[in-house]
Amino acid sequence: MGNKVLRKTYTESYKQRKRMASPKHERVIFEGAIPQIIDPETWHTAQRLRRTIRRPAKNGDPPYRLTGLMYCADCNSKMTHDRTEDRRTIKSQRKNHYLCSNYRQRRDGCSMHFIKVPAAEELILDAVKRVAYYVRTNEEEFVAKVREKSVARQESVIQESKKNLTKQKRRRDELDTLIKKLYETFATGKIPEKLFDKMIAEYYEEQTSLEASIAGLQNQIDTWGADIEKTDKFIELANQYTDFAELSDEMVNRFIEKIVVHEADRSTGARTQHLEIHFNFIGNFVPPVMEIPLMPKEVAKLKADTEEAERLEQERIARKKEIAYRKNLKYRQRLRDDPVLRAEQNAKRKELYAQMRMALYEKAVAEGEIPPRTKYKPDQNKTAI
Repeated sequence: MGNKVLRKTYTESYKQRKRMASPKHERVIFEGAIPQIIDPETWHTAQRLRRTIRRPAKNGDPPYRLTGLMYCADCNSKMTHDRTEDRRTIKSQRKNHYLCSNYRQRRDGCSMHFIKVPAAEELILDAVKRVAYYVRTNEEEFVAKVREKSVARQESVIQESKKNLTKQKRRRDELDTLIKKLYETFATGKIPEKLFDKMIAEYYEEQTSLEASIAGLQNQIDTWGADIEKTDKFIELANQYTDFAELSDEMVNRFIEKIVVHEADRSTGARTQHLEIHFNFIGNFVPPVMEIPLMPKEVAKLKADTEEAERLEQERIARKKEIAYRKNLKYRQRLRDDPVLRAEQNAKRKELYAQMRMALYEKAVAEGEIPPRTKYKPDQNKTAI
């Protein structure tokens, strides 16, 4: 990122060669001191992906791209991708769904929060399409909504951070005074060395923890309003993807920060499930409902799918005709070779013709075209009908 970092390691004494990693708040960072290789967003995205453990499947399939992004809405734990064999089916198939890791390990009494991967991908793709289209068509309205939401969210957080920062700084100053008095007390011999070592270690540990917390709170306060500036980065990102029909790994990593999965609701009889999709830079942003036109790639994909469906339908009809023709040909061959079957066929044909003539006679009598006869013989009254 172009930052020069000093004081990354230290030694406890000049007599020791072993170096240890220093706390982050003690490091000195000079931003822009060296030529930049990658932008900070790519760096932080890569670090976030590296922190997530992605194990390949036992059958050799690579880790799935949504692993590490799915979170349970109730216990806030990560969702587990289940790819075990489903032995309940006739043909053993691989499962492909996410469920709560606490539920899978029988901890904290959480529920399953089951969701299939194709359903999750469809919802994510639809959300990315809607947000990207809304950003491209209503940029000013999008910026106003994100800023309004950001200010409302951060006001309470910043006030609480300032309060905690003041309290922790006061405690840090108290610790400096206590450590100074403790050294004076130990120098005068009023406390034993063992007790002094124990107390000074506890004070140092608390002081180190406070320094790290103070640095984090100060950084949070200093970056107040920084996510408002991130809207420009998201707009730039949305303008880079103007034509896509499928969800790629790059899009998932660049657009999605995390996905919160709620438990399914079956109160209405149908299974419905809510997902909170948090985007990078803007968080959980839900655009207004609007009709999205199909992208060129989507039109091409739809056309290709339609042509493929028509081709398969034509092949099915041709195959059905071919089967019917072969059956008819085989039956005609049997009629030529089997006189008994041929006689049965002729008798059935005669009976069918007699039924047809009777139906025509009854229809003509009902309409008054011919008078009814006392005794009807179809074979003798062909001409009358």
